[in-house]
Amino acid sequence: MHAFAADPTRGIYILALLVAITLPALILLIQRVPALASRAPYTLLSRETGILANNWLMSGACLIVFTGTLYPLAA
Repeated sequence: MHAFAADPTRGIYILALLVAITLPALILLIQRVPALASRAPYTLLSRETGILANNWLMSGACLIVFTGTLYPLAA
């Protein structure tokens, strides 16, 4: 499917790159959790509700693409 599929060293490189980006971001997020905590209630038309709806929409689209990509392999 992709040019790097037959070369496992490139897959390790991509995995290391993802870890190098994700791990510091998660550490910074964990450190800032007390400062980010808010006790304000969310309303139906708030910014946070819009972000949550967007996340659900993108997760659904990702699931559809994932299923469409792997279905031919399973069939």
